[in-house]
Amino acid sequence: MVITKKRALSLASSLSIAKDIPEFIPVYEQFKVKNSELQKKKGCSSCEVNSLFADVSDQALAVMTTLSESSKKKLKEILATDGPIYVYSSSKAGVNMKRID
Repeated sequence: MVITKKRALSLASSLSIAKDIPEFIPVYEQFKVKNSELQKKKGCSSCEVNSLFADVSDQALAVMTTLSESSKKKLKEILATDGPIYVYSSSKAGVNMKRID
């Protein structure tokens, strides 16, 4: 399974997942702050939303590469997979895919 920025943000923005995987708690807190900023804006386009949450997505991907063994097992349960999990990120410097389990 490949985890992209969008999927990482989806995982990190869930309170139940943050409770199960404590490494996500700081990312979840950051998501809540950004989400409240978004609610204050009117007529936000999808590109503005992506820009607003870009750093949270990056942080979620970074956290995924440092998960403890028990958190990796819990992530596999949440994602309903027993195969390998890869974290995919791209930037101006290029594309990076890292296996986390």
